[in-house]
Amino acid sequence: MKPSVLRSLFAGSLAAAPAVALANGGDTFLSATVIPNGPLNFMDTGTTIGFASDIDSLLPKVNGSYTAVAGADVFYRLDILVGGTVTFTLDPTGANWDPSIYITQSSLLDDNPGLGVGSGDDNGGSNITESFSFDLAPGTYFFAIDSFYSVTGTNVLREGTFGVTISGPGVVVGIIPEPSSVALLGVGLAAAGGALWRRRRAGAATR
Repeated sequence: MKPSVLRSLFAGSLAAAPAVALANGGDTFLSATVIPNGPLNFMDTGTTIGFASDIDSLLPKVNGSYTAVAGADVFYRLDILVGGTVTFTLDPTGANWDPSIYITQSSLLDDNPGLGVGSGDDNGGSNITESFSFDLAPGTYFFAIDSFYSVTGTNVLREGTFGVTISGPGVVVGIIPEPSSVALLGVGLAAAGGALWRRRRAGAATR
């Protein structure tokens, strides 16, 4: 289905769509919390306290000057059908912790993830809101809430509680169909169209 068609389907609710709340990010990419279908206007609260570190380092310049993200991390998954600019904002609601946030299309088999320059944010201080915007094409992405400080250390800045918002006017998330499903859908539509054309021809011949 073309992006313009998807936009038109959601056009009536894009501006007024209520924010959707879930219940914390997932422990790994495989168990990442999936952001619900519809116009992208998402918020959640949660914690990284007690979680492991699945990603320890990033590609340079992903979230500024820092490549280390050895703290406790949790993940959200975005299946984007209609792309656009998405803004990610995290507020460290707990006292004394230093979050680092980023997006990636990598897997747990890959360290050093990220989408390139500006695909994350780490202001380098504790209790500071982290925020960045990035243009995302249709596809699957993972948003990580992490920290510079190692989960194996004793520094309290390595984990904490948070509030997160993810929004993008005109951006639509949902279940991305497998390529084979899209092909079968196309075949089915073509067959249905052919049958309808034959019925119309047969009807016209009897008039």
